[in-house]
Amino acid sequence: MKPEAFLNVMARIAGFWFTLIGFGFGAWSLYFVLHPDDPRRITPDGSDGLVMNTQVTVIAVLIGAALLSVRTYRPDLGDSRSLCGANGPARAARGPLRMGGGGGRGVLVVEKGDEAALGEAPSG
Repeated sequence: MKPEAFLNVMARIAGFWFTLIGFGFGAWSLYFVLHPDDPRRITPDGSDGLVMNTQVTVIAVLIGAALLSVRTYRPDLGDSRSLCGANGPARAARGPLRMGGGGGRGVLVVEKGDEAALGEAPSG
């Protein structure tokens, strides 16, 4: 397995687990809202468990959502390892990210005048 593929898979797995754990802490927070007299609500150090669980929920879900929404690194489509995102013409040929459509397949949107980049003649 190539390192790029491994990192893409690990980012998705980590995003899934962060989101799942965040929702678990959210369920525990909801339990404390529904049962305010539960003695487990106050932790041994005296802090409120509801506040702590809510903070962990927000942080974990945000990290998970960020990891799940990151576009995959695809060097075969012209992506580079640039941290500032300036990949030049090779990146522009990949086209913008489009969600949905295409029967579950990715859809490459080609702007007018870019047909030459694909090696095809315009159809209309």
